[in-house]
Amino acid sequence: MMAPIGLGLSCFGIVIWLVIGSAVFRWAVAIVNGTIGPIKIDDFGQWDDWDSYDEPIYRRKRRRGDDKAIAEPSLGLGMLHSFVAGLVVFFVYLACHVVLGELMDVRRRDAEIAALYFCLPLSFVILTAVTQAILSTTFWRAAAIVILYCTIGAAIVGIIAGTIFVVLFQARF
Repeated sequence: MMAPIGLGLSCFGIVIWLVIGSAVFRWAVAIVNGTIGPIKIDDFGQWDDWDSYDEPIYRRKRRRGDDKAIAEPSLGLGMLHSFVAGLVVFFVYLACHVVLGELMDVRRRDAEIAALYFCLPLSFVILTAVTQAILSTTFWRAAAIVILYCTIGAAIVGIIAGTIFVVLFQARF
């Protein structure tokens, strides 16, 4: 009889995790946009010089990603990114663990540690590619977003774990 309650609580926990991940993702995008600076608008598109229609318009060729801010993701897009981030980290770790533990015949404890070390850079590159695809930005800006996303997420997990640690060990003394 308790199974539906546990299932409901776990689904609620997943939704909370996705909403917090979306907020962290939006926060990382806002910080990166703050470092890029404001958007500079030099012309008004085709209506830049509307009174001299017979003269050719010479415009400076824009570099890729020049003066473009990154679009602020919506809550749903941030939740999608958080879900994909969780799946990417899980499957990359699982693949590294299987390759090291089963195919290369490494001991179990050593395979877990090595899988963690191989998982982090691979997950970072894959998350950067996913972020680049979701936000339609350059690779380096997506890398900055992923670095901030992981740093803020690690800080939040550290604060929560530290609080739980203090509460549990304070009760013993």
